[in-house]
Formats: sequence, C-alpha cells, structure tokens
Amino acid sequence: MCIFRRIPRTDKEPRGYSEGHYTFLDRSARPQAENVRELINCWFSRYPIDGKKELRNRMNSGDERQFESAFFELFLHEMLSELHCGIDICPLPAVEKGKRPDFLVSHNVSNDFYLEAVNVTEKTDKSPAAEARMNLVYDIIERNLDSQDFWLSLRIEGAPRESPPARRLVEHLSRWLRSLEWESVTSDLKINGINRLPTYHFSHDIWRIEFTAHPKSESKRGEKGSRPIGMQTEAVWFEDSGEGLKQAIKRKASRYGKLVKPYIIAVNLISDYTEASEISDALYGSVEACDDCQEPRRLMDGAFTPKRNTRVSGVLVCSCVLPYNLAKSTACLYHNPWARLPCPNALGVLPCALCCNEKGVGKRAGKSPREILALPEDWPKSGR
Repeated sequence: MCIFRRIPRTDKEPRGYSEGHYTFLDRSARPQAENVRELINCWFSRYPIDGKKELRNRMNSGDERQFESAFFELFLHEMLSELHCGIDICPLPAVEKGKRPDFLVSHNVSNDFYLEAVNVTEKTDKSPAAEARMNLVYDIIERNLDSQDFWLSLRIEGAPRESPPARRLVEHLSRWLRSLEWESVTSDLKINGINRLPTYHFSHDIWRIEFTAHPKSESKRGEKGSRPIGMQTEAVWFEDSGEGLKQAIKRKASRYGKLVKPYIIAVNLISDYTEASEISDALYGSVEACDDCQEPRRLMDGAFTPKRNTRVSGVLVCSCVLPYNLAKSTACLYHNPWARLPCPNALGVLPCALCCNEKGVGKRAGKSPREILALPEDWPKSGR
C-alpha cells in the first residue's frame, strides 16, 4: 500500500488554483513533485499498519483540509520516529471520556505522553464551496488571459456566495491591460514606487478584488505561456494571528477529560504572517503597560492561565507544514507553566519557550524539522 502509484508521468503543467494537492502530485512529471511523492511514500511505508488505510483515504479524498491534516499527522509521526520515539496510533481509551487522541508517544528516557494534531488557518470568511468558486475564476484567468507585458497581483476581500462571471472578467481585464503602456508604467514605477501602479477593481456579491498590473522585466516581455497571476493577499483574517491558535487549544484542551499522562497539542499554523510575539501573546497573555508601576504586565487573556487549560502540558507550534514548504517549516514547544503534568523530555531537542515574567518569554534554540528529517536546504528542488 502506498499513497502515490509509481507510474510514468509526462504532464509538466503547473498546478491549477482549483486543483488539490493530491491530484496535482499524482499527475505531475515535474522533478519537485516526484521528490514530494517519494518522500510521502517513504514516510507512509513507516506509518503503523493499523492507521494506514484511514490516512491514505484522507490524503486522496479530494478534500484539501483532509489532505493537509493527514499530511501533518504523517509529518509528526516521522519527526517523532527520528527522535527515537515509539508511536501508537489512536491508542485505546485511557481517558475518562472514552475518546482517543491521535498518538500515544513513548521514549526510553521520558514519560509517555499523548499528542493531538490540529491545523489552523487564519482565513475566516471562506466556505469550501466559496473557495472552490474563487479557484475556478483564478484558473479561467490563468488559461485565458494573455498578458505579455504585465503580471497581476491580487488583493482579495470577502468570498462569493454564487458563481462569478469569470469569462466577462477576463474580457474586462484584457481590455484594461491592452490600454496600459509598458514604457509609461515602468517609468512611473521607478519614479513613484509600487503604490502608484495601475489597478482594476472587480466586485461580485461580497467578493472584491483589486488587480494591480506590474510591468514585466525587459527580458520577460512578450513571453508566451507565463502565468498572469503572480501574487495574492487576503484582506480578511482573524483579529490577530494568534486568535485561531487560542480557539484550537480551547477545542482540544478538555476533549479527553482528565488525563493521566502529559498532553501535547501540536498546531500547524498555515500562515505566512504569524509573528513570534503573536504566538506568545496568544498562549501566555497579551502584555500592556502599567501606568502606576511603570512596568508592563501580562494579562490573563491567553490560552494558558492558572485556571484554564491546565490539562495541556504544552503546545508544539509548527508553521506551514505542507509538502513543498518543509525546508522552511519551524517547530517550537511552548511549555504551559501552570500544567498539571510537565512537558516530556522526549521533545527536548526541539526549540522551546516558557513564559518567565511579564517582560518576555524565554526561548532555547534547538533543531529545525528540516534538520531532524535530514532534508536538503533547497527541498524539494533537491531530493533526499
């Protein structure tokens, strides 16, 4: 049993916006896709037999959230194995509610502990159906918009509740781009900067897009086949990047009742914008200035407090653990200073953090996921 078949592939087309991770990887003949397939198959071969069928079904289900969730669990299993841990998948109920955490982890120099995995994305306004409608529009733009002098960046707000007029949008974009003069836009960019680049605004229902035309370099002008969309940014997020982290811990903290072993929640933050200070504030509480004592104080509004989530020994915060991003992914174990049971020593090789006082969070360096998994720095351009 494997995730991807070992068959000849010839399709070198780029991934479409509406195309899922699994579908693209399964068809692509690109070397990077081959490296990702081989890595996933290798990791899957070492995954416990009693969990293989369920994990495989989730990865090839066509549901992106299921794929990303299953991949994160596969990643955690492989990283724990490299740390010489034993891993039981969905262990027998050892908790008062009878539910099963994702993993029971053992180590010869550490206490056993439970590990629960969860993915967190900051986007709040898009249902799977709305996201599918948006991706279909992007794919139609990619296939039908011929822009030899400009590439487009998109700033997006909201999400459509019904199918947008994609073909008409392409026609409008084509006319707009033909009205722009490359020499004039390039000159204006050098003088006034990126904020003066020409824009085109599109709205449909509650979905709004601001298209910005960026002049291609002289050497890239007239190039056929290049993708017109170069960058997207979302304008609707949680109030701050740590809010999703707090909500995930709240959902998972008491899910299994009173545990007799340490309990770690592993969170995969799928975001490019989360700052370390936002994570610290989300877990240990935000910091505000104190007018009376002239010293900052940490508020009790974080996930960890003396009376909240004390069953959680710590949170393993990972960033963007996705197939193509493993070389840049990070992981840091945040200890809960008020936990009933302390964090296990088995994860001591990873970077860790602990709230020392109101002024800051103490951190200790450790190995990155890339180092633990022995991946090259330019993964997946280079294989293992």
